[in-house]
Amino acid sequence: MAEIDFIYDGKDINILCNKNDKMKDIYEKFINKTQIDKNFIYYLYNGNKIDEELELEKIINDNNINKI
Repeated sequence: MAEIDFIYDGKDINILCNKNDKMKDIYEKFINKTQIDKNFIYYLYNGNKIDEELELEKIINDNNINKI
């Protein structure tokens, strides 16, 4: 299991997922948890926009909590 820490509107929102999950599936978990309109947000990791078709393991560099 991996834990992703989304930062939105100054708040940390934790989402549990698997390293082989596609980012679009992780985004859906985030949207379902927060009830945010997905048409008004975008996701950055290390300052770069994230391709939603990539698997989490292709993006993260270590096993620590990662911030998006």
